[in-house]
Amino acid sequence: MRAISAGEMTRKRSAVAPKRDKTATLKRPTYTTDSQGGYTDTLSTVGTYSCRVAPGAPFNFPTEMELSEAMKATSIWNIGLPYSTTVQTKDIIEVDSYSYEVLGQQGGKTNQTETRVICLRME
Repeated sequence: MRAISAGEMTRKRSAVAPKRDKTATLKRPTYTTDSQGGYTDTLSTVGTYSCRVAPGAPFNFPTEMELSEAMKATSIWNIGLPYSTTVQTKDIIEVDSYSYEVLGQQGGKTNQTETRVICLRME
């Protein structure tokens, strides 16, 4: 198998870009200590990116899960972002009126055309 040239990889990444037809706001939790010896977490906006959103499984029905001491409906989704986007576990991605918590990143392959993350959608 021959290696893909940098030019070919750039063309492949450019071909995927039009499929990202939505806009995502990427937020990252930051923690600051409070006066009680604990911490407060806030979300800081990292950036705004084009994205595409797809169900994480063919039968992606919401299930209930305890989050923040409350029962909430959740489902697994895949989100594709531009190749150079840095995403971390626990980041929050907001698309349309939904919030997605990043569970992990797919790939890490040499010929990756975009950054793909697996997320939990909060209903």
